[in-house]
Amino acid sequence: IKGDISNTLLYYNKALLLYKEINFKEGLAASYINTAAIYIEQGDEKNALKNYSDGLIIMKQLNNPIGIASCSRNIANIYLKGDPFCTKQKLQCDKESFAKALEFLGESLIFFKKINDKKNIAGVYNDIGSIYMKQKNINKAEEYYNLALKLSSECSSKVMMLNASEHLSLVASEKFQFDKALNYATNSLIWAKEIGYLENIKLASFTLKKLHIKLGNYKEALAMNDLWLLMRDSIAS
Repeated sequence: IKGDISNTLLYYNKALLLYKEINFKEGLAASYINTAAIYIEQGDEKNALKNYSDGLIIMKQLNNPIGIASCSRNIANIYLKGDPFCTKQKLQCDKESFAKALEFLGESLIFFKKINDKKNIAGVYNDIGSIYMKQKNINKAEEYYNLALKLSSECSSKVMMLNASEHLSLVASEKFQFDKALNYATNSLIWAKEIGYLENIKLASFTLKKLHIKLGNYKEALAMNDLWLLMRDSIAS
């Protein structure tokens, strides 16, 4: 697998040289973005950030709204995990990194709205909510997760509805609204089963187990624990 990745990177680097030589900007942008995706798989956020940034510059030159929106969101998601180039103390790095993430998500949102890409708009709302959760701004996080759920419902995206409901269940739990959290977690489980996402079924069943225990629903908690164990073993096998 490592050899395959090395060969792929070598191919993209050769393509970059060729596209630079003939000034084929579309090819250049695609190569930068594909190279960044490989580095993400390797956990090399520094090189991923550099290549996404180079790709974004060219997408702006081409006035490509899809490319600008996608690159900006990918860059934001790197900053969401932490600025790989920051050498300051962690708290300061996190503060600056989240600010950069919000900046790039804002840019991404503008261009996804221009092309009316509702699924990706909902995804960006989810991302913004996650930043506010990390900043302990629960109400602001809830606002954006609700926007994500509303929009994903409008475009019937079960994946995005699943993601938003998982987040809203967490928000409700943080606010000690356990009945509300239970409702969101139940919906998450339904959508995860319909889609067939084992990891999300596992997460939802574990969340439901904890919520049922808090609410004194021990029979339901036991059933969710059994489902969680089943998913754990299925994923491991």
